[in-house]
Amino acid sequence: MPKHEILQQLLKMNLDQLEELSLDRWGKNKEGNRKAPSPQNFIGIGNFKKLKKLDLSFNDLPALPNDFFELKKLEEINLAYNKLPKADHGKIAKAFPNAKIIFS
Repeated sequence: MPKHEILQQLLKMNLDQLEELSLDRWGKNKEGNRKAPSPQNFIGIGNFKKLKKLDLSFNDLPALPNDFFELKKLEEINLAYNKLPKADHGKIAKAFPNAKIIFS
């Protein structure tokens, strides 16, 4: 099972034409040898300015990195099975008023 360092390498890549990205199921594994990721593991996601569809489900994230809010072209966002506070749901919905957002 890949470690979180792979996420950081991916998010540093120059993929400026990328429109769909699934970074789901990076949460704690059953064997206990991988902990849940932190928002810092996803820093750099804001570099993918053309993203239209993003899946961050099943990551147990308590928050999103600040650069997530730079993804202005998002049309679909899957945030199910994270630990985002309800207060953040409104902030996310306001930032992406035309996107389909899945919180649960």
